[in-house]
Amino acid sequence: MIKSKFEDFLYFLKNKRILITSHDVVDLDGFSSVIALEFFLNQYFENLKANLYFYGISNSTNSFIDN
Repeated sequence: MIKSKFEDFLYFLKNKRILITSHDVVDLDGFSSVIALEFFLNQYFENLKANLYFYGISNSTNSFIDN
């Protein structure tokens, strides 16, 4: 049953544009979750059309990205 729901979910997403976002002033765990979800979806969709959107990034997350 779980596999069927997962397959239904993937079928629903096929050929769709996807927006992946997190909460405001994203911290490192929110940022990492967005990146991980995009990576996961790229494993199933060759031509994934995903946009990542962040409304503000915390200083610690900016520091992580810069390094």
